[in-house]
Amino acid sequence: MHKVLNSLKVMLRIVLVLIVLCGAITSQAQNNKSLADAQRYFGIKNYEQALPLYLDAIKGGVKDPTAFYQAGICYQKSQDLGEQVKAIPLFEEALKDGKTAPVSLNFDLADLYLKNEQMEKAMETLSKYKGLTKADKKAQAEADRLTQVCHNALALMSVPRDFKVRPFSDLVNSKFTEYNPVVSADESEMAFTALRPNTGKTRSGDKFIEEIFISYNQSGAWTEPKVVPIASEYNVGTAGMSADGQKMIIFMGGIDDQGSLFQITKAGDTWSKPSILANTINSKNLESTASITPDGKVIYFASNRQGTLGGLDIWKIEQKADGSWTAPVNLGPEINSKANEDAPFIHPDQKTLFFTSDGHNSLGGRDIFQSKLIGTKWTKPENMGYPVNTTANDNTSL
Repeated sequence: MHKVLNSLKVMLRIVLVLIVLCGAITSQAQNNKSLADAQRYFGIKNYEQALPLYLDAIKGGVKDPTAFYQAGICYQKSQDLGEQVKAIPLFEEALKDGKTAPVSLNFDLADLYLKNEQMEKAMETLSKYKGLTKADKKAQAEADRLTQVCHNALALMSVPRDFKVRPFSDLVNSKFTEYNPVVSADESEMAFTALRPNTGKTRSGDKFIEEIFISYNQSGAWTEPKVVPIASEYNVGTAGMSADGQKMIIFMGGIDDQGSLFQITKAGDTWSKPSILANTINSKNLESTASITPDGKVIYFASNRQGTLGGLDIWKIEQKADGSWTAPVNLGPEINSKANEDAPFIHPDQKTLFFTSDGHNSLGGRDIFQSKLIGTKWTKPENMGYPVNTTANDNTSL
């Protein structure tokens, strides 16, 4: 009897071992499939589909540093900052191997530390990156620039300004992306660009399309935004608004056009079809945003056309007595840097210029700056400080 019981116990142990082994083999197979599928989606840059598969594989026990690296890239590619910073622990894990991950991952991780307001960690990682790229002058310059941005952030965030930054209500903001708001001088109307799911009526290959929405301020409460219908097969967005709110400057781009500026005018509750804003403003390059003075005679705009000091610069054109427009004039090194200056807004006093820049003393990404026109010279751009600006992008029209 004892022999029979012992034999049964041995058999049960063997069965249990086999069950565990089969489970492990099945689990491993599932992990391998998830990882293979993830890498397939990653290879065609479908990060949204790849990410949950990477996470399933990692949760299932995959230790491959490449899986952590590529999962982090999927988070990094998100337009949402809260999602982007989720790449940090994944990048950290990928770098533990020290061999598989590309050297550039150190720079990407430092950039995410900065966006997450971890400036000390960002500088430590940049120091490591510099040690790994001593022969690469471009990499050294990029690291030095981001290190300076970290110092700017520490300095500006240590003396926050007395501003309160509040989000608009859920009636205006959605779970999708809203950006480039433009407002009339009396703040009675606001238009903005929004990414919305494509209904398939146009550009069927695009998951999201840009649309222009407008909302009105009624006794301090903003109305539900309505679409401003603009017939276009390509990108369209807000670029500026006249002081009286009767003219909107819009951005339109296409396959053979990086993007140009046009205008639509308001008649009652409807907007006209797009027309030329000024005959000298557009080029073969990118014109992204603009602001027009209350008298309609001067337009400030952003462009990366020939003659730029680096990236996008702020330019201006003036209307002559006969109604024609002057050739564009670059506002020069007082305003423009070797980085990007965008989203100009000229105050109704016509002497105060607001714009965004990732140059000057930015504390991370694109910050909002202001400059004053004294005589014929613009003052040194002043960073609007924290919390108006943050370590992420604060790139907006005003």
